[in-house]
Parts: sequence; C-alpha cells; structure tokens
Amino acid sequence: MKIHILLNKENIFQVQIDNLGEMTSYNIENWKSVDIKKKFYFVYLKKIPLIIYKILNNINIIKPIDILYLARKDIKKNYERKKSFYFLSKKKYTIIKPVKPKLNLNFDKNLNEKFIVFIDQNLNHRDSIIRGYELNIKEQKKYFYMINEYLSSLKKIYNKKIVICLHPSSNIGLYKKNLKRMKIVKHRTDYFLSRAFVVVFHDSSSILSAILQKKRIIQLTYSNLGKLTVDRGKIYQKYFDFYNEDLNLFKNINKKRLSTKLNSKLKNYTNFLKKIFFIEDKYKDINDELIIEINKFKNKNIIDKLN
Repeated sequence: MKIHILLNKENIFQVQIDNLGEMTSYNIENWKSVDIKKKFYFVYLKKIPLIIYKILNNINIIKPIDILYLARKDIKKNYERKKSFYFLSKKKYTIIKPVKPKLNLNFDKNLNEKFIVFIDQNLNHRDSIIRGYELNIKEQKKYFYMINEYLSSLKKIYNKKIVICLHPSSNIGLYKKNLKRMKIVKHRTDYFLSRAFVVVFHDSSSILSAILQKKRIIQLTYSNLGKLTVDRGKIYQKYFDFYNEDLNLFKNINKKRLSTKLNSKLKNYTNFLKKIFFIEDKYKDINDELIIEINKFKNKNIIDKLN
C-alpha cells in the first residue's frame, strides 16, 4: 500500500511486462481445481484484494499502470472488451502494447537433434500442494517408475539420450535417486530444447520455445498429479492439439505410428501460434519496446532542461 501511494504521489512511470505467454486460466487455477474450503481461501487471496485495488484506483489513491506489454492476443481482447458498468471503473492499464512472446529464438538450426528431452514441472509443485494435491512417497515412486518406463521406451526406439530438464523448484536429489540412468540438469532447458529430437512434458511454459523450433512434442497425462496439472495440460491440448499419451494406459510404443503422428502435428504449430501470440514481424520484442520508452524519457528530460 505504501509503495502504491508513493508511486502515485511522485507520479512514477510504471510498466508491467507479461511476455512469457503462459497458458493459464484464473478459473482453473483458483476455482475449478480446488475444493470448497480452498475456494473461499482463493477468493480471499485473489478476488478481495482485486476489488480493493479497483476501488483505490477509482478514487486516485492508486495510479494506473502506464503500459502493459502483452504477448497474448486473446488476453488483449479480453482487457479491451467493455464490461458491465465499465464507465464506473478506471482502467488498470493506460496503454496495452503487443510484444513478441519471450521464446528462445537464438537456436542454431544446424544443431544435431540428439536428445529426448523431458521438461519437468515438479511433481509436488507448491501451486499443486496449496490446492490439496501432493504425492506421498509411495505415489512418487509409482510416478518415477512410469516416467522411467515411458522415457526408456522412447530411448530404445529412437536411440537418443534422455535428458530431464528440472523445474527450478524441483529436488534434484529426489530425481537422481529415482531416475539413475538419465541425465538430469537444472537451468539448461533452452540449451537442450534446441538439441531435442522429441520433447516430452505435462505442463510447462517452456514448451512454447519447443513449438517455435518445430520440435516433435508428446504431452503426457497422469491423473495422480492432481486436477490442477491435468486441467492446465488440457489448455495446451485445446490450443495446440499435441500428441497425447496417458501414463496410466501406456503399454508400448509403435515407432512408425508415433513418428507419423508427431510429424503430422508439426505442420499446424505456426498457425496455432499466430492465433494466440503476437509473433508476426511487425511486432517488437520487449527489449526493443523498452529502449523506445527509455529514449522518450531521455529526450523529455533534455527538453525540460533546455526550457
């Protein structure tokens, strides 16, 4: 509150950057994936502060954010849609500027695709735990067994090395203990994605980089990870129609059938991206947009000093 009052008092220029392009849904994360008790918790945590924020914004105690840099087309449309009683509510953002999503564009197309990369989302992520989904030791062992079986099958048919790219919050010791014959790394997801022959994931914003690089993608479903992870996965499935495999139903892999399916999915990636993100050449990335604003600020200061 003190920070907001200071920003308003000093009329400090504010920008908000939302260029990760994450596929999220407020209803799924804070309502559909939680029980009755948790629903009230998330109303307190998210909705009530939002209402307070809007009231304070309307009476000029909180200053609107000057520019929102946004990567998703559908969210921009939602912000610009006139809501009920819109004339009674001030806008949270003065300007909304489209920017390209933050994806790994610095990849070398000539690199060998010599890895099968699994993007981990942390099987006991804090987001899942606070919503009531936590795998106990027995369930963790079952999960690791099934992941090991699936990835080992991919390794066998494609003769590629398996790399597990851990979520920053994952316990690397736990994964090394349960997936002993696989390479496990942290903070190197972009590096291995650019060298991936096949990318496997449940739910991860990093998958957008794999899509842009035209990687073969397998999305795994596993109900024991909880409704939040499963429903988030459905969002990606809705937009991108990945090849999907249910770990509970997995028996074996037919190489010819799988390869045909994965290659056929590649053709639609660009069309899907254009529908959701500002990826066309006419849009700039966040660095270019910020440089423009910084130069405007410098020029304004020079003019003010001259006057």
